Amino acid sequence: MSRPFIIILVAAISIGAGVAVWMSADSGRLGEEIAAPAIPAPEPNAERRKHRENFFGGDPNRDVRSGQEMKPRW
Repeated sequence: MSRPFIIILVAAISIGAGVAVWMSADSGRLGEEIAAPAIPAPEPNAERRKHRENFFGGDPNRDVRSGQEMKPRW
């Protein structure tokens, strides 16, 4: 047998064994949830909603469409 054939044979056997171990380890979890179930968020009250609007709302009177030219300080 030639050396490249032996290397390819060993690589194929290693990959096959790895796939077999991966499949057998994964088959034990077929019936159960892999990810944790999502916890529903509580209903936001008026205070939380107002805080969130103020936090993400920004200043409605400020013009931000044109932006400001960046002047790097090298």
